[in-house]
Amino acid sequence: MNDKLKEGLNVVSSDGDHMGKIANVYLDTEENRPIFIKLSKNENANTAQLVPATYVQEILENKVLLSAKTSAIEGFPCFNS
Repeated sequence: MNDKLKEGLNVVSSDGDHMGKIANVYLDTEENRPIFIKLSKNENANTAQLVPATYVQEILENKVLLSAKTSAIEGFPCFNS
């Protein structure tokens, strides 16, 4: 999964809503696996959100599908980046 998660991929909730784009992938360096993805929430990329990588259900060519609904994802921490 690590090599497929990359910056710029669109992220979609389990109920089909576009949640943003991947701005960064944070790795567990000991196990070389993703632990969080940082989502850019708008075009200016000044609002971001951290989503645990365990919510990644599927990685397609141009998007990442999450196993959580929009309401759950919106509860994850947001911050100005």
